[in-house]
This record gives sequence, structure tokens and C-alpha cells, in this order.
Amino acid sequence: MDLVLNEHGEPETLENARRRGGISQEQLLRWFHELSDALAYLHAHGIAHRDIKLENVLVDAKGHAVLSDFGISRILSDELRQELNVTKTFIEGQTTGTRPVMGTYFYLAPEVRRGVEATAASDLYALGVLFFRFLTGMWYEPQDPSSSASPFDLLLPFDPFWQDILPRLLSENPAARTVTGITATASRIRWGQRIVLGAVCAAVVAAGFLGWSVFSQNQTPTPTLPSTTFDQGVLRLADFADLGGVDIGAVTSLVICGSAKDIPPNTFQASSNLCSLVVENGVRKIGNVAFFGCPKLETVTIADSVTSIGAYAFGDCFALREVRCGSGLKEVGQAAFGGCRSLQNIYFAGDAPNPTGVRILVRTPETLVNHVRPDAKGWGDRWPLRDSISRPVRPTAETSPQKP
Repeated sequence: MDLVLNEHGEPETLENARRRGGISQEQLLRWFHELSDALAYLHAHGIAHRDIKLENVLVDAKGHAVLSDFGISRILSDELRQELNVTKTFIEGQTTGTRPVMGTYFYLAPEVRRGVEATAASDLYALGVLFFRFLTGMWYEPQDPSSSASPFDLLLPFDPFWQDILPRLLSENPAARTVTGITATASRIRWGQRIVLGAVCAAVVAAGFLGWSVFSQNQTPTPTLPSTTFDQGVLRLADFADLGGVDIGAVTSLVICGSAKDIPPNTFQASSNLCSLVVENGVRKIGNVAFFGCPKLETVTIADSVTSIGAYAFGDCFALREVRCGSGLKEVGQAAFGGCRSLQNIYFAGDAPNPTGVRILVRTPETLVNHVRPDAKGWGDRWPLRDSISRPVRPTAETSPQKP
């Protein structure tokens, strides 16, 4: 690819632009059409990108969006695969049990999380997540069946275009994800010049099985229990007794299965290369100091079954920026997120939890945002509205509960 720098001669991504703010609706619409055009070109040539996200879209000197990072792209076309003499290793090597799935967790389409192969439709889902995130500042979550509120209510202040296109792109049904009204333009020709298929295919072969691991639905009538697997830095842990044979320092992505139950104290403390963590349904507690001092941990997703996070559980995780807590979380221990100096977002799917200690958010940034449901109870006096050095910890304007 070309070297892509912004008008100031610096590298810039859409994530940089989102954090900076001040982007006009007109500019966002232009970026949407440019990225839609880029994906249309890729898909027409039999390629799925598989890692559409804010960090993988660059902004050039003229303000155009440039899609990058084809390291885990997948060739969809049998004809193209034969033309370029690409082996079918990635297809023939798959199993019906646990296997790695490429992509970034928050952007994965529902069917991909279940273990289905990525397609053009899963790229469109990720595109919808990207713009939902840019507009609202929140990750997209499907509507809770027990709630009358829709996540798309957050789009009401924005251009009606988004209220039409994003529900389609974020549909559970891959066939419903369509982009209409996008015609062949000069921008598509530009993408055709910039994307070199040979380079894309070389990246596919070299990528290997990196990324998130999810449990695929068994294709036989009898379900099987998940097992512990460790492949290319991705650890899917079903039983803590299996940790004896794993080099924790080599783990980059960690998925803890529900069968593992509670996460013991100190288990992954100071894991030097751990970048992402997903705790699945079935796990009940995260022990004290469980992930303390993991220097590269960036994202944490915690299922609804988890009821408590222990003291110092994620303390001094300096790179941690996003935490998503399930609806079952009730208690958070002392300094559970203390010293997380990069923390930007904590999202609570349920009520704000009850702190069992003090200074839970000590030494966290002033810009930290806590997202809670509009009907969240127990925020008021039970949740510390200020940390130990008297900096406000604020909820978003859209979801701020009323203090009693």
C-alpha cells in the first residue's frame, strides 16, 4: 500500500478522529460511502477483510478513508484461490469443536462468534459496529428482550441516514445486511488501484491462526463440553487444572469458559503478553489480584453470570482501555481498577455494582466514562462518584441515572 499520512504529515486512524471529536456529519457520511465502496470492491473480487475496525481505517492528506491491515483477510472465491495457488489449509484444518476465529471481538458478527466462517456479510456487520461506535461512543449490543428501549434509540440525534442503514448492517440475519444506493464511483477505481491482490493473498498465507478463539456449535446431535486449547497465543481455558501445561507468558488472548467456574486469586498476575480477555457465562467470580499488573491487557469482556470482581483484580493494568461488565455484576472490590491509567470506558449492562472497598477507580483518567442503564439503582451514595484524589467519575449524558 501507499504510505498514508494525514494533512499534517502524521499517521491517523478513525479511532484517533473519534477520540479527538469535532467530526461533522458530512465527513462521517463521506467516510461511510468510501468504506462501503472499498468493501464492495473487495467482496466483488472474492475477499473478506475480517478485521474492519476503527484502528484499521487510515485518513489520508485529503481526508479520505483508506482501509488497511489485510493480515487476516480470507479468500472467498475458489476461482481466485486456484488462480493464486493458495492452499486450503484454513478450510481443511477446521474441526467441529473448538477452533480459532479471526477478528476483533467487539466487531465480530453473531454468526462468527458461534464459529461460522467469515463472509462479506460479517464485514458489513463490523462496518455497522464501527459507525455505531463512532456516533454514540458505545459498543453495539442487541436489544434486551425484556427492555422496551432499543440501542438504536441512541441514533435519534443524528442524521436519519444512520437510523436507516445501521439497523440493517447490525441485523442478526446476515442476508439482511445490505448497503443500497451505493454506485460505482471514482472512489471505487481508487480502491482498485490501491489494493494489490497478490499482497493481500501473501498476508492471508502468513497470518496464521491468530485472534480470538470461540466455541463453535457442534454439528452433531450430541453436544460436547469445551476443552482447554492453546494455539498461537490463544488460550481457551475450560479447567484451571489444565494451566500446569501452559506457558502463561506466551498467552496473548484468553477466553475463560463457563465450565471453569471461579477465577482463583493471583492466577494471571503480571501476564506479560496478555492483550484481551473474555469471561464467558458460567463463571461466577473473579478473584483478588487475578489479573493485576498485566501490562498489555487492553480489553475485558465479562459475561452476565459474573457477580463479583475481587480487590485489585485489574489493578495497574496500564494499557486497559475498555471494560464491559455483564448484567449480573453486584460487587466490585477495593482498587479493582486502580492505576489503570489508560482506562476510557466501563460499561455496566445492569445496575451499577456495589463497591465492597474504597478507591475502586484510584489514579484513573479524568476522562473515564461509566455507562449504566437509565434505570440503574444503587448509583447514588453507594457507588463512589469520586476517586481518592477527588476527580469526578462521570456517566454519559444519555444514560445518567438520577441521584436519589
